[in-house]
Formats: sequence, C-alpha cells, structure tokens
Amino acid sequence: MPTSPSGLPLFVDRHGPLIAVMVDRGLRPDQIRRRFHLLHPTESPALLNQMLIRMAPPFSLEDATAAATHYTDAQIRVGVELVVFKTSDLEFDANAACLLDEATFLAVEQLTSTYDPSGESTRLMMGAIGAVRQAISSGRKFKLPPSTYEQMRQQLGARAGLNDTPPWPVPWTEVAYRAGNGLWNCAIRSMGLETTSGSRAKLPCGQPAAETADAAAEVRELHDPGIGLIAPHVPADQIPESVWDNLRDMLAEDLASLPWKGQLVLKYVAEGTGNTPSAWAGSGPDGVTCAMSTTVSVPVSHWPLDVAYFEEGHWEEPSTWDRPWTAGPLDPVTAAERMVDGLRFGRLCLDPYSFRWGTTEVADPQGTSSASAGTVIPLHGA
Repeated sequence: MPTSPSGLPLFVDRHGPLIAVMVDRGLRPDQIRRRFHLLHPTESPALLNQMLIRMAPPFSLEDATAAATHYTDAQIRVGVELVVFKTSDLEFDANAACLLDEATFLAVEQLTSTYDPSGESTRLMMGAIGAVRQAISSGRKFKLPPSTYEQMRQQLGARAGLNDTPPWPVPWTEVAYRAGNGLWNCAIRSMGLETTSGSRAKLPCGQPAAETADAAAEVRELHDPGIGLIAPHVPADQIPESVWDNLRDMLAEDLASLPWKGQLVLKYVAEGTGNTPSAWAGSGPDGVTCAMSTTVSVPVSHWPLDVAYFEEGHWEEPSTWDRPWTAGPLDPVTAAERMVDGLRFGRLCLDPYSFRWGTTEVADPQGTSSASAGTVIPLHGA
C-alpha cells in the first residue's frame, strides 16, 4: 500500500525546486534561510537545514583563502572576539547573541554560511561573540597579546584539520593595520579590550602611524630637550620614568611605519667609550623581530651586563655567543619596550637622552654584526 511522503521527502517535494533556484542564483545558505522562513514561517527549520546540507557544494581551503581578501572590518573584529572567547572561561550566550547589532549578525552569517549550511557553526559563533560583548559591557577586562592571538589562530586551524594557520581569524598584523592604524594596542583598545603594556602603551590612535610627524623633529619644534637631544645633566636616578615612556613611544611610532624588510637600529652613545651596546629590529611578515648586541661585540669587560635580566626570559638566548639575543616577532609597542628595556636593564644604559636611532633597508634583522648595524644614518638626535 503506497504511503504519502513525509518528513524530508515531503519537504523536498514541496520546496525543492524553489530552493534549487535560489542556490543556482548564488544565494548563500543564510540568505536562503532568511527568505524561506520569512515567507514560509510554519515550515521546519531543521528540514530546511538538512536539505541545504545535501545541496551545499564542497568547501575547500582554497575557498577560504580566496575569501580572505574580502574580509570586512566587522569580520576582522569578530575573529578577535572569537579568540578572546576561546582563551577565557566564558560560555555561549544565545540571549546576548540575539541582541547583537545587525552589522555583526550579517558579518558572521556571510563569514560562515559558505561552509555551514546547517547554521550550527554560525549559532555557536554568535553565542561566543555575544558572550564576549556582554562581559565587556558588564565591566570585565580582557587582555590579548599578539602572541596569544597567533597561538590560538594556529589551534583553531589544527582543530579544523588544517596543516597551516587558517586565513581567518586574520593575522595579528592585519588586525593592527585594519583596526589600529598599524598598532596592535590601538586595535584592541578600539574593541574594548585592554592593552598589555600598561602606561607604556601611550601611542595616539587617532591617525595612521605612517603619517605621524618625525619624532625628533617634533621635539625640536617644541624647544624641548627631548630624547636623543642635548639636555642638562641630570643624575640617572633622578630622571622621571615618563622620559623613558616617551622614548619607547617615539621608537614604537617609527617601528610601526618601518617598511617591509626595513631595519631600525637603536644605539647608546657615550663619548670616549668606543663600541657601545645597540639593539636593532627588522620588519617581517609576522611582525617586528628584535636583536641585541652580544658580549662578543660589546664585552662585559668594556660595558656592564646584568645576567639576571636575561634570565627572566625577555630575550631568547643565542645558540652561540657570536650571535645576538633575539625576541619576537612582536607588535611595534612591545618591540620598542623590549629594545629600550633590554639596553636599560640588561646592559645598564642608564641615560635616556643618550639613545640614537635610525632606519635602513636590510634583509636580515638577525645579523651578527652589531657594530656595522650601529653605523646606520641618519640617527635621531645625532
């Protein structure tokens, strides 16, 4: 005895042709879902999801890579928020997700619908983003260093079965460029997150770093002795910490605008002492990589060294002592802090007014010759 179709077969009989036409016209699953349920409110969402899963074309890593060039600012932001969720103890919050703004809703739907015809991943991501924003609006503070962000990106790719880091969430350098005018701390502050450098992260976030006036020239125009300029003698223990903060901030601005494969050299100048400690940084695809002169180029007998500082893990110890200490890749603010503090506390360069720096284009930021690197001109304040 023949039976009438029910469940999915009946759903396909009734609506299959219409849904097939929408798929052929290039509508995404989220767009199909929205239109269909608006016009057929009594039909089962679960049955529509099952049909979309059957009809969805295969999704590959190539598709994701192709989409990477089209990520919107909103999609970049939700990628950061997803990482925050994954590194916190928050739980999915469907109610908070219902209150997300329309731009965020559309950003997530467009991001996930290509490979998520059932909508399950989209719902989970909405719940994660809603939970993070609800927590921030309630006063909770989150810190997200770029190193932690990159580690979680790799973990997300591994969980998805990818051998390489996924194109989304985008690399931290892209986040900094798109949301922070090249500065990571400015980017995450714009999302309601906290910076990781405390009072040292005082760079202005209102204009692109590349358009910021030259630091040394700006100080001269203000008739301020400034960093790297002649200043009255003040004992090192009486120099305000704000002077060191200003040095880090100006250095970070120049690091942020460093061209591809460019190198910035920071040198400590002391008259009559011969070769002095220096640090240098190179711009690469993953951020700024720093290096600092070794005890071979600047021996301890010639310039003091605080071994305890280097044992704290701020720098990676070289495999051989004719190689420099290294750190990174880092965002520009952290790199500036690492370079200044390395020379200040690690090599006891105690006068902030005696620092000079300049830039050049050098392919290898981890070269072995700190002396030749220190000859880069023009040096700020020289």
